[in-house]
Amino acid sequence: MNIYLKLFLFTLLLSNSSTLFSQIPINFGFIGGVSHSKYEISLDSIDGENVTAWQAGVFARMKIKKIYVGLDALFLSNPGKFISTSGSTKGEISVIGVDIPLYLGWKIVDKKAFNLRIFSGPAIQLNFYERIKSSYNGGTFETSENLKFQDGPKWSLVGGLGFDIAFFTIDARYLYSVSDWSNLSNTEVNNNGVQFN
Repeated sequence: MNIYLKLFLFTLLLSNSSTLFSQIPINFGFIGGVSHSKYEISLDSIDGENVTAWQAGVFARMKIKKIYVGLDALFLSNPGKFISTSGSTKGEISVIGVDIPLYLGWKIVDKKAFNLRIFSGPAIQLNFYERIKSSYNGGTFETSENLKFQDGPKWSLVGGLGFDIAFFTIDARYLYSVSDWSNLSNTEVNNNGVQFN
């Protein structure tokens, strides 16, 4: 094929692509905040405790009129605590990983200066550090060999409310775990909580 014809076709494709993306705005930005979550453990003798943690990362949104598709990549700390009902056993959970929610949103209020939106969708969490420590009768916390999390990704559903004003974005979202984190057949562990970004 002639070099000039190739150049013409490439220019035509580029111009059509730029026209398409100008009609479908894509926004990028940084995101960060705090979370308040608890590990739910399906044992009557164990109670999970609420713990505050943090997350930070980037987001992208593709807007089509009042509807938008969002994708986040959040580096997060996801710790937890638990205690037996007798008070004799205590535990600490340390988790560090990446959370990737993909959500569909709708702008309830869509103004130039600000907007109000709702959104929901699935999220996948990929952990690269997981440790559970426990102590008995006030002893030193030690790594538990019995209590471990399952390998592989953890799935959850996310839904929330967001507010944008100028260049600032505020989100409040709830995460509901649909994956069983436990590696024990008789025990189910889920992690549910609220994030503020």
